[in-house]
Amino acid sequence: MEFNSEANELRRLFKEKYPDINVIDQCKLHKLIYLLDEEFVEHAKNSEFQIFMEPMNNLVAKMIRKKGLSYKGLDLKCCSFYFSGRQAVTFTKEGEVYFCGWTGGNNYIPFLKAFRRWLEN
Repeated sequence: MEFNSEANELRRLFKEKYPDINVIDQCKLHKLIYLLDEEFVEHAKNSEFQIFMEPMNNLVAKMIRKKGLSYKGLDLKCCSFYFSGRQAVTFTKEGEVYFCGWTGGNNYIPFLKAFRRWLEN
């Protein structure tokens, strides 16, 4: 799996499935967070790199519920033992999606695998 080609394919599939990002509600976002955590556990079995999702801020969740993702977009963040607040998945208010731009090596794999599983549900 090569990051750029897989990420671009996922962006294309995302736009097909969600031409209007406001249909992505809290339940769908929590499902994505769950899948990310699940993939992180699998990835950690073959790596010393452990990642965890940070919980969604209550104010952000309320804003999504009232105004939708197109109001301000959303940054889902992750952490580990030595960092916090890093990009997991970003949804822009224009409907674009970006993934873990900070990762190196094969550490991007659980992010993209989880996002693909989320799109397939």
